[in-house]
Amino acid sequence: MGFLDQLTHMVGGEKFNQYKNILSWIETQGGIRGLINKFEQQGFGGIIQSWIGSGENLPVSMEQISSIFGTSNISALASKVGLNSEQTSSLIAEYLPKLVNTATPDGKIPEKLDLTSIGLKLLKDKFFGS
Repeated sequence: MGFLDQLTHMVGGEKFNQYKNILSWIETQGGIRGLINKFEQQGFGGIIQSWIGSGENLPVSMEQISSIFGTSNISALASKVGLNSEQTSSLIAEYLPKLVNTATPDGKIPEKLDLTSIGLKLLKDKFFGS
């Protein structure tokens, strides 16, 4: 059994797999740069810029998430993670600001950015403390 399989089993497999699927989905959206473009195109650039900057992170609602990514895109992800669309949008709205904020510690997008590693670090910190 590999490390990820062991970690999955330890932290409650289904939740961890949902998280991994969401991280993979974010990569298919173009990563952080793709997210920035999507937010700006829908008029929510100020929200995502707050996550990148050093100030307070503005919240994003599940309705805004659905608007930014489209209901069919959210529905497709929901079927992968085994949740309904509302639950999936809510999960994205909860974790996306933390992920983007952690990925851009100096207010800049690093050249080599591994969202999966950053996401796993956030998950580890949540379950095992910093």
